[in-house]
Amino acid sequence: MWIVRPKVAYRYSVNGHEHVGQDIAASEINTASEEAAKEKILPYPVGKEVTVYYNPSKPQESFLENTCTAVPDAILGAVAILLFCVGLLALLGAIPV
Repeated sequence: MWIVRPKVAYRYSVNGHEHVGQDIAASEINTASEEAAKEKILPYPVGKEVTVYYNPSKPQESFLENTCTAVPDAILGAVAILLFCVGLLALLGAIPV
């Protein structure tokens, strides 16, 4: 099975310094389908002006889609803490297993 990663390149300027980015999203986008990879780059044809999101403290780090939210991380963290507490209580004998 092959893994296909959609590829784009874009130029952007921050405080007079030009940068080149290649990431669509903050996390890597891979697919097993060439068609799905092509669909992912359809919104970014050559020459189109796009919004670029970048890290203010490291402007060379950038991406085109701002799909990250803190909510999934917060939920995952809460579930992890809950499972840790249940495991600890079971280990201490407070919860019969």
